[in-house]
Formats: sequence, C-alpha cells, structure tokens
Amino acid sequence: MKMKKIIALILTLIVALAFVACGDDKPEKEDYVGAWKCVAIILPEQSYPEDFDLAVKDMKKFKKDMKKTNPDSEGLSLNYLFLKDEKTSIFFLLDEQYTGTWELADDSILFYQDGASDYSREFKIDFENNRLIYELENGSKWIYEKEEKKK
Repeated sequence: MKMKKIIALILTLIVALAFVACGDDKPEKEDYVGAWKCVAIILPEQSYPEDFDLAVKDMKKFKKDMKKTNPDSEGLSLNYLFLKDEKTSIFFLLDEQYTGTWELADDSILFYQDGASDYSREFKIDFENNRLIYELENGSKWIYEKEEKKK
C-alpha cells in the first residue's frame, strides 16, 4: 500500500513538472514588431528603473523647450526603432535613418545595420516593464516603449 502511494506521488510530481516546463513564457518575435519610441534618457549618474519617471519628465520638457525655441528642430529629437515582420527594421536617430534587419535573442534585440558585418546595436529587453534599453558607451541609457496602434 505504501509503495502505491509513493508511486502515485512520484507520478503526480512528474506530471506537475511537465506542466511547469511547458509554461515557458519565452518572448515571441511578434511581441516586438512595431514602433518603439525613445521616451527617456537615463544619464550615467542616474539609475534605471529608479529614475525612469524623472527622465520621462525631463524628455518631455526638453521637447517642449525645443519646439518653442526652434520649431524646425523636430527631426533633431527623433529616436525611433521600427521592427517589421519581415525581419527588416529602420532606426531613426536625430535626422539620420538607418535600415537593416533584426533578430530576437534571449534577452535582447539585435539590430544589423545594412552593410555592417555584425550587429550594430543591441537593445536589451526589460521584461518586467516591457521596454527596450540601449546603453551607450558613456553609460547613458535610452529607454524605448512600444507605441500603441491608433484605432
């Protein structure tokens, strides 16, 4: 009788572990297709995500000031990443446009600029907040959020 209980317990554990293993919430490429807008710049002396809200306010203030002082400067504040279904992508930075392809890695999106032999930019995925993070050499971080489709 004891042996039957032990076998039943072991089988229950095996089935439970099988369900846990199947519940892999690995990101799918489709989750990242779309437009990603840089909404904040975290300076080297700041930390992410702690200073994110402050950085968003600073970004909005900067754009508002730019619009007042130099209305023709809209292109100087563009910072978008467009990820398309076909693996193609466009990266807008200031008044420059970079085209290429992209790939979903375990914890990042790799942007391969046309003509480059290796990926040129790595956008780390913040799974908890559904954001992308691009870290510059000086320690600054650009934080991107996915733009919602307009209905």
